[in-house]
Amino acid sequence: MSSELKTNKISPATGTTTTLGDASDVFQLPASAEIDIASGATLDVNGTIDATGATITGFPEGGLKLISSVTNNSSVTSIDFTNCFSATYRVYYVVIASLPVASAQEIRAVIGNSDFSSTDTFQNVLAQWDVGENFAYRVSTGVAYIDLNNTGGAGEPPSIQFTLFNPFSSVERTQLLGQSSYYRTSGGTYSLGQLASMSDGTVSRTSLRLNCSSGNLGSSSYTARVSIYGLAES
Repeated sequence: MSSELKTNKISPATGTTTTLGDASDVFQLPASAEIDIASGATLDVNGTIDATGATITGFPEGGLKLISSVTNNSSVTSIDFTNCFSATYRVYYVVIASLPVASAQEIRAVIGNSDFSSTDTFQNVLAQWDVGENFAYRVSTGVAYIDLNNTGGAGEPPSIQFTLFNPFSSVERTQLLGQSSYYRTSGGTYSLGQLASMSDGTVSRTSLRLNCSSGNLGSSSYTARVSIYGLAES
């Protein structure tokens, strides 16, 4: 039995298929070795590709790419995502699940530099419907925040989703489109909000902060999760 085979080419003795080994056999490439599939050739895989622990390059990244995610179950002044925006993505998707806010207050998004010493100002539009109760509409201009809901609290915490366009661009205005929802115990009603914002300028920004119009965010009674995704275009 030979322990090593040295040859320049392996071809099938009959037909067009060569089988390597038997079921459950393992063929291992040593460090720095590679399999080079020539242009026009096909790698046909009907089983499983296990890329655990692998570095994968050259594949398209189309779709949502998780950038950062945090959980919170305590009262805090803000939740910060520093340097989450970059030239890699033009569009970002932010999901806020069950983030408590003080009664009659709003969760706010602040877009700024890495230490928030400089922040964007916005023109905001927010419409909120309370099922079977009332309708609220507000417009704000020249404010350094974006209201993500209207008078929350006094019930189950709001959940919010929004898309953020061009925060890192220095030639396009930052824009936001989103929705919010929560259950209000006073009146026992469901509340749904629609929001839209546009920045007053075209400054490149890198960071996102969530805070409250007054008081703190978060509560030990709920575990909130906030996640930021980048939308890959290729």
